[in-house]
Amino acid sequence: MDNVRCAHCGFLNFADAGECKRCKARIGVELPGFESYRAPRRRALRWLVALALAAAAGYAVYAYRHRLWYGPEAPYAVAITDSEQFRAPLTVSAGQKVTAPNFTGGPTNRVEGSPDAVYVLEARGLVKFGPVSSAERVTGRVTSHDLRDPEAPPVMSEIKVRYDSARVELTPEGEEAAEAWEDAGDGTWLVPIGSREVFKVLKVGEVEAASGVETCEVEFSWRWVPNELGKAFDRNYVDFVMLPEAARGAVAALNWSTAHAYRATALLEREPGGEWRVRAIRRSENFDRKTELSAF
Repeated sequence: MDNVRCAHCGFLNFADAGECKRCKARIGVELPGFESYRAPRRRALRWLVALALAAAAGYAVYAYRHRLWYGPEAPYAVAITDSEQFRAPLTVSAGQKVTAPNFTGGPTNRVEGSPDAVYVLEARGLVKFGPVSSAERVTGRVTSHDLRDPEAPPVMSEIKVRYDSARVELTPEGEEAAEAWEDAGDGTWLVPIGSREVFKVLKVGEVEAASGVETCEVEFSWRWVPNELGKAFDRNYVDFVMLPEAARGAVAALNWSTAHAYRATALLEREPGGEWRVRAIRRSENFDRKTELSAF
């Protein structure tokens, strides 16, 4: 049997019912002005759908343009990624000799207390500490007066602290790994712990032209991608949890994390119509010393 919808309340009735079971209005008879009420409602619904589709399309265009200009595939980001300075390995400085104060005055067979990355290398079996030697250093002087005898001359005494030192020696595994290390010439190794990847372009400065060359400053953010050794320097990895206390203290002092996006500023240049290339990368002026990694 056919059904018919009440024009007044919308209830579905049998076609031969004669009147609506819900509102008791006669089937097939509409109240005056009902159609004038229903038509605007349909038009409003169509406008809402159209606006939603337009907003979705606009956001898609915005996201595409944002990725095109500010994402990792943007021309500025590609130029930064391809630059020699950005591709250089991210390194940590590890001392070839460690020194720490010994306030206890007793004997020791380790040198601890310094936030040096060498403790991570030791935990990984790449280095070992040689014999510990001790020496006293004068760290200050103090003048004392005899309060019982105001006429007595002041007495000056030295403040001495004993320091324990040890040379750092490479293990057989460390000698093989050290082929990729660089001797900084100041008593430290520069040990590669990973690479960088551009996260996003943050700000693009005005393009300036001089002597036939266009230049532009681009502020960008980047993330650290650790290698196998580098995972021990990040508290997000289980490699850090497995470290002994001295090594964990050194990592905590460095405060590096793959979860952070670090900032830097690149100076780009190009010939008119040519490709952008990086002249130099420096630390961003918005650099936060407490939370960010300084790598440029």
